[in-house]
Amino acid sequence: MIREAVSGDAAMLEAYLSQHSATTMFLRSNLAKHGVGWSDTAHSTRYFVFEENGDVVAVFGIARSGFLMAEASGAGRDAFRAFANCLSGQTILGMTGERHSVAGTLSALGLENASYRLFRDEPLLHLDLAMLPAPKLKLRRPGASDRSLLSEWMTHYELDTGLSETEAQAHAQIENRLSVALSSDTTLRLALDDQGRPVAMAGINASVSDVVQVGSVFVPRSLRRRGFGRQVTAALLYEARETGASQALLFAASPAAEQAYLAIGFRPVGTYRLALLTEPYLVGGPS
Repeated sequence: MIREAVSGDAAMLEAYLSQHSATTMFLRSNLAKHGVGWSDTAHSTRYFVFEENGDVVAVFGIARSGFLMAEASGAGRDAFRAFANCLSGQTILGMTGERHSVAGTLSALGLENASYRLFRDEPLLHLDLAMLPAPKLKLRRPGASDRSLLSEWMTHYELDTGLSETEAQAHAQIENRLSVALSSDTTLRLALDDQGRPVAMAGINASVSDVVQVGSVFVPRSLRRRGFGRQVTAALLYEARETGASQALLFAASPAAEQAYLAIGFRPVGTYRLALLTEPYLVGGPS
């Protein structure tokens, strides 16, 4: 049976999700930062628990923004169908997560053959931060004077990774993230060369306990093939280690990126699926 989680389930949810920490960072991070249920923030999440014989078999989530997440790697069709029924009337933008969990959920929603602006599997990588060497690049937080630079870099990042298909779409996607990147509690960092000029960026897009997940790694085209992507990632993780992190996760958007992360010491631990719909989908709406 499936039920929607309530605030008193937070500890149970974390206990289950932490057993699958490599593929549940968004679920766990949203839980830690926003609790159970929707609030006025885009990443607040409604959680649904599927149980069999008193045991938790799967945990599903829908963020207020419309993105689905799940840890249902051992679940069968009944779990996916039950979650799909819970989503009637909700608008879906896409889903990320472990491959079986995403495939089962999208199939139950009738979206296995839908139109996607991005649908791909990316290698999921893990790094123990204990042996990370001191960084070669200095980092700093972005400030108001970096707005134009960040807007350009974030736009190119969207296009390079396939998250957006056009510049207009990319600008719309980054509007909120740009504000977050310039806020006082931003996790985004700019890497600087010997003259103090920004040459790359990277950020933490999810964190729970002593685990961080890296995202938004970007090097301008004119500065690529100089090791800046690898170096900014290592420097960011060294900073994270200094504040208590012991493990890092990320998923690589390209073979070149994967090779750069492997050179730091990351190792493959699975596959992560991204499925972003071309158009929003209203569950139970007219077909």
